Amino acid sequence: MPIEQVQFTDERWLQFWQNFKGLEHQEDAVIKLGRQIKQADPSLLTQSAEWVDDWRGPTVSTNTWGGVEAAAKRAGARWPELVAAQWALESGHGKHTSGRHNYFGLKGPGTSHKTQEVVNGKTITITDEFLDFRSLDECVEYLVDRWYRDFTANGKTYRGVNNASCRETAARELQCQGYATNPNYADRLIALMKQQRPLQSEALPRNPLSVRWQSQNDNKGGTGYRECFSSSCAMLAMHWGKVVNDDAYNAIRAKFGDTTNAQAQLAALRSLGLKADFHTDGTPKVLQNEIDAGRPVAVGWLHKGPVSSPSGGGHWSVVIGYTDIAWIQNDPNGEASLVSGGYVNTSKGAGVVYSRKNWNPRWMPGGTGGWYLTCRP
Repeated sequence: MPIEQVQFTDERWLQFWQNFKGLEHQEDAVIKLGRQIKQADPSLLTQSAEWVDDWRGPTVSTNTWGGVEAAAKRAGARWPELVAAQWALESGHGKHTSGRHNYFGLKGPGTSHKTQEVVNGKTITITDEFLDFRSLDECVEYLVDRWYRDFTANGKTYRGVNNASCRETAARELQCQGYATNPNYADRLIALMKQQRPLQSEALPRNPLSVRWQSQNDNKGGTGYRECFSSSCAMLAMHWGKVVNDDAYNAIRAKFGDTTNAQAQLAALRSLGLKADFHTDGTPKVLQNEIDAGRPVAVGWLHKGPVSSPSGGGHWSVVIGYTDIAWIQNDPNGEASLVSGGYVNTSKGAGVVYSRKNWNPRWMPGGTGGWYLTCRP
């Protein structure tokens, strides 16, 4: 038999992997091997494969706040204390499970169990199925893989909450993405984290803040060209975990009035449980204070005409950060041409940098106070 056809002995197989140095050609070979294994037997590359447990070793996490934090950290959660807060809330600090070793209320084929859900503002009791796991560690890994890391299913990639700028924002994103139906879910998680980790300071708000951009130009209703105010307010609501996108927000706002009506926007935001206020006396210091407090702020300004004489019916965007010489904004209409007026493009408005020199006169024409809308839980 030719030497290239001789199968590896166990000893030779171990020696082979001991020579792995993480070099690019070695990584390519490992990926190729993985693909071939999937073709031969897909079950060999799953969390339940026997060799996976052998590889991990005998680590068993304790059913405590600290044990869950440790398991979450090993699994790759950026905010392990948030995972622990979910464990505490969903299982009564480890006293109750919804499925076998299921401490997080994770649904799927397994154990049938009664649970409470909030539907149309009312709490109802239903019977649902919950996943079963072999251990607490396996349950934590499943949660982190699908909710904290970026996760791909059916050709679609979902952004995990590891991308959030701080643990509070991560909690709100969990609620926004539909983890739980209770409207107070994020607030309860945040309270638990502060209670259990009082000496662990919150991560300082990032500048710029992590705020998902929305384009007014693709709004479902077909009138996005005049819905900059709604798309801007939607970004605020999304930041606080209340809606999933500007189409969802627009459906709510439409119940209270036209998109150009500030009172309709305030009513819509307040109906979501947010404290919203409209002001016409804005200053740069006010905007900076909002960002420093971790709160994005919507701003109304004149986007037409030259900077020396701005005009137009007004446009709305969201300030998400600042520097000494510029404002960082999510502009729902794209990137504005601040010097001459109008827009450079209408599709790339996330995190655009607008100089204070050319934007401030459009926000505070003639030195008057600027229009802005604040929003917080």
